[in-house]
Parts: sequence; C-alpha cells; structure tokens
Amino acid sequence: MQKIVRTISRLQKDFVAGFLRSQIVILERMLNEIEHSDRVKNNNVKELLSRVEKEFCRFRKIICE
Repeated sequence: MQKIVRTISRLQKDFVAGFLRSQIVILERMLNEIEHSDRVKNNNVKELLSRVEKEFCRFRKIICE
C-alpha cells in the first residue's frame, strides 16, 4: 500500500506555524497561572482548555480537507 504524500505551500506552512504559535501562547498563559498561583482558577483553566480544544478541532478540519 502506497502512502499519499502531500506537499504544502509556504502560505500553508505559515498558517500552520501561526496557528501553533497562538495555541502555545494560550497554553503558556495557563501553565504560568498553574505554576505561579497558590489557587488555580478552575474556571479560567477550563475555559482556556476548551478554547484550545475548539481551535484544534477547527484546525484539524481545515488541514485534513
């Protein structure tokens, strides 16, 4: 069985890189909150995780078309 190899353009690479960077920013914010707080604001962590999850679902739909 042969795998299909798909090449991506520079624009697509930039899109993927930009998306991943934006998610890293959100995850770093959440990590900082967890590491530097005695009490983690559970609602804020849930909200950030939900946001990241939704963005990755949208991203997967765009990339896997």
